[in-house]
Amino acid sequence: GVYIPQIKKKNYNGIAAALALYGVHWFYEIMNVIKKYNVKRCYYGHIHKAGSFKAVNGTVDGIAFRCVSCDILGFVPLKIAD
Repeated sequence: GVYIPQIKKKNYNGIAAALALYGVHWFYEIMNVIKKYNVKRCYYGHIHKAGSFKAVNGTVDGIAFRCVSCDILGFVPLKIAD
């Protein structure tokens, strides 16, 4: 893979920068689809305690985001509709 030579060189800053750019790219791709379909609320998961400081909980561009990973919610389901 692309990262193996960088890991062997201990170029951790380069790896972090590449992963950050990859993440930004996916964020914009996801936002484009959400906006295209006029989504007003987005519930997402698979972000766990270690990454929870990056989780978006709030409104971005008029879209309400909420991370619903079970460990972040304390394993208590979140009621999102009646």
